[in-house]
Amino acid sequence: MRYTIIILVALLAGCETVGSLVKPQKSADERFAERVKQWSDSQIQTMLADFDSGLPLVSGDKVTFIPSDKAPEVYKKTDSELLRLRAGLASNEKNMGELKSIHDVSRATSSDLDKTRSWFESELSKYSNDFHAAVVQQSTAGRMSFDGSAYTTENLLSYCESHGIRQGHCKSEPYNRDGNAIAVIILSKSFMRNHPEYRDYFEWVSREKESFDKIADDAAKLGTEYESKMFLKKASSSGCKNMSRINFIDNLPLAAQVGYSNFRPEKTSVYDLGHFKVLQTQSDGVLLSTTYPGSHNVPLIYAYTQKKYTDGHTFQPGEQLACVAGAKEYVSILGVKKRVISFRTINDNNKYYFFLKTQE
Repeated sequence: MRYTIIILVALLAGCETVGSLVKPQKSADERFAERVKQWSDSQIQTMLADFDSGLPLVSGDKVTFIPSDKAPEVYKKTDSELLRLRAGLASNEKNMGELKSIHDVSRATSSDLDKTRSWFESELSKYSNDFHAAVVQQSTAGRMSFDGSAYTTENLLSYCESHGIRQGHCKSEPYNRDGNAIAVIILSKSFMRNHPEYRDYFEWVSREKESFDKIADDAAKLGTEYESKMFLKKASSSGCKNMSRINFIDNLPLAAQVGYSNFRPEKTSVYDLGHFKVLQTQSDGVLLSTTYPGSHNVPLIYAYTQKKYTDGHTFQPGEQLACVAGAKEYVSILGVKKRVISFRTINDNNKYYFFLKTQE
């Protein structure tokens, strides 16, 4: 009888009430997913409003927003600039000033694109800060577990599994100053899925950054090769005969090499005195010890030079280059005669853009 009365009341109240009686209840996982969607949709709308629905571009310290319909024009102009810079590499192999300009423009553009990507990631982090309070703490299924820095619930784990998010990332970190990592992942996925123009834009940003980096690297390689040859020619005519190799490029510095028992200096190579410290000054040069990390009880070297240095002066990489001179005998503070490998410093007043950058 009671069941019949309930049905009768429902019929008198209308069809909507009947529907509500038979409507299946959502599972806890479904409610959690719905809560996540509501949260991400709301945050994305706020972000779009703050961006004025434009695509962010950082230049220096300034952020501007490109209207979406202007993006094709930006892509076209950037591609044109890439073509111009690539052509400049081939036509300026011996023009170091122009090659340096190509390098600097490419590196600066790459930096702006990298800053653009980083800026957007920081915005995602900022808009993800309330995820824990708005979504995770509202979860009712299962006990919330805490590992000392992050929280996990059964609902969150289930959500991650169904949305292709690695379980190792499936933790809510409400006190992380760099942002709640799982919230950033969720917000980013939702943003790119619902607004493909941003997905396409940031894929373009990554590709262009790689392209500008490649041009800068190629310019540096061309410049270093040309200027190295120029320096070897200068060194060979300045007291270091038959110089044919720059020993410290793509190789351990001399300050590290002297620590090896089998070290034998090459007579046709140029070495860098970077990481050596002046122990003693003599009339024709300085006695040096290595300061290279991990080098202990290694042999001293001597450098012939007309320049005057104070005791304790430490050479910076690229500050002073030298070639092998032979052996040098000196008297230690204990009055003992010692023989060490000696080097002759090379003085060059030429301006270099890539090689010996610290001497510009």
